[in-house]
Amino acid sequence: MAKEMLLLIVRVVLVCSVLVSFLNEEIICQNTFPKREFRAVFIATVNNLDFPSNSFLSTQAQKEEFISILNRLSNARFNAVFVQVRPAADAFYESSLEPWSEWLTGKQGEAPRPYYDPLAFMVEECHKRGIEIHAWLNPYRAVQSSSSNVCFQHITKRKPEWFFQYEGATYFDPGHPEARKFIVDVIADIVSRYDIDGIHFDDYFYPYPNGKLFTQDYPTFYKYKGNFSYLDDWRRNNVNQLIREVSEIIRSINPRIKFGVSPYGIWREKSVSDEGSETRIGQSCYDHLYADVRLWLQKGWIDYVAPQLYQHTKYERAPFKKMVQWWEKNCFGKHLYISHAMYRYMIEEGEWQNKEEMYEQVRFVRSRKETLGSVFYSYSKLALNKGKFFDFLRDEFYQYPALPPTMPWIDSIPPLPPVQLYITEHPLGNKLSWLSPSEAKDGEKPFRYVVYAIPKQHTPNLENPSYIVGILPATQTEFLHVFRRNYPGEEPFQYYVTSLDRLHNESMPWSEELEAFYKTSEVSDEKFPLNFVVSDEYPYLSIHIQYFYYQTLEMLKEWLHLSEKSY
Repeated sequence: MAKEMLLLIVRVVLVCSVLVSFLNEEIICQNTFPKREFRAVFIATVNNLDFPSNSFLSTQAQKEEFISILNRLSNARFNAVFVQVRPAADAFYESSLEPWSEWLTGKQGEAPRPYYDPLAFMVEECHKRGIEIHAWLNPYRAVQSSSSNVCFQHITKRKPEWFFQYEGATYFDPGHPEARKFIVDVIADIVSRYDIDGIHFDDYFYPYPNGKLFTQDYPTFYKYKGNFSYLDDWRRNNVNQLIREVSEIIRSINPRIKFGVSPYGIWREKSVSDEGSETRIGQSCYDHLYADVRLWLQKGWIDYVAPQLYQHTKYERAPFKKMVQWWEKNCFGKHLYISHAMYRYMIEEGEWQNKEEMYEQVRFVRSRKETLGSVFYSYSKLALNKGKFFDFLRDEFYQYPALPPTMPWIDSIPPLPPVQLYITEHPLGNKLSWLSPSEAKDGEKPFRYVVYAIPKQHTPNLENPSYIVGILPATQTEFLHVFRRNYPGEEPFQYYVTSLDRLHNESMPWSEELEAFYKTSEVSDEKFPLNFVVSDEYPYLSIHIQYFYYQTLEMLKEWLHLSEKSY
């Protein structure tokens, strides 16, 4: 009995030491180059800021320009774009509700010639490259300026009673019930017809105040105030209703589409609310734009927030790092990404001329556990490569791929792994092929596959993104891993392939080793299922670690059994 106990202790120590070693390796990797990180860019269409570069490009030139943008972002391993498809109650897609945008064709209401649907084209091209596309809409802006040439089909011409003007621009009146319903209908139309990954609102709700008293919605208030006595509370409730109704319509049509907002960076200040931030700007979402973003997160109406923290790290009245920390404490379990001001970096005076400013911001964001990525405003300014910042992202900071973080409140069920991984030698390296699995228990099949190539002398670790050699659409079940052999017949890599669903839940890997393990192991599927996880914090540990964990549990059970017998 003593000998059996001693051997068991040795086994437990050895297995635990290996497990700790693997876990430490994975934690270090996560801190340095995370496998899960949101990496996005705003692509603005209003005034042709980013795309198209001018409103008179041909259809072919527009397509080539957008593909060029995506290729550059894909090469730098970005995984999402926010494309402005409705800049001012107009459309970068075919719509029966709103006219074609003037920034697409040069004339509002005029379709592209030769005809194409830009949003359908964008979705297809983004998904080819493993990039999420979020349809970015300005919910309330209807006419950009008094100089805009508005066509007769525009909603401001058909329903002028829904709108007010402020400082030269025209806005939907948020307090008008029919206007709100129209906006919700526009979003329902997009969600029902396009294979987008998200709906995104920016910071424009009620107009930014410019020092003048805003009274344009007083008649609407008196008509529709209901039980509200205070104008400010009524205005906030109007915006709250829109956000809630948009959230509900998205969930009812396609619950796997994300809904997020990039609000002005200050929700409220501590001088007026104990829950506010320690900033001294004198302007906030809550009190001036009537956008209670914190409530939307609390209620679960939005899935992520990407506050526009467009101040530098040395700005005393609203320091960048303190603002990140405030939002971390107030995102209520939903995703937090940080929006960065590329339009100011190395362009405006003062601290923005410090080359290290943006480097410091993104490093700080990555160092924070609750902050899951960055969004850069906007593409054209990022592409200028001021301070060599784009090069830094491509060559260093984003040098390895990253999967977007999962959203378990939408979907937590991983797809089934690929079936039967075949590896054949190829003149350029190795050719991998596999079979598509059947549907998971939630009815989903894979949306993408991830291919890992791990040098045989390395410990397999699927949390290390440097081993990812391909992220492929589900239509592709073959992959050529290009490398040079030192001698004929050499097989320097071990391969793993996993499935991803639409919300980036990842299956267990299928590999030669896993297949052999299931053929020889006495462990049943019930005891060691494919979707077994060690913990919520590290849900995608390699098969090796999970097996070690299983072994440890079994040995501890045996130990307890022997201990009972010894007494």
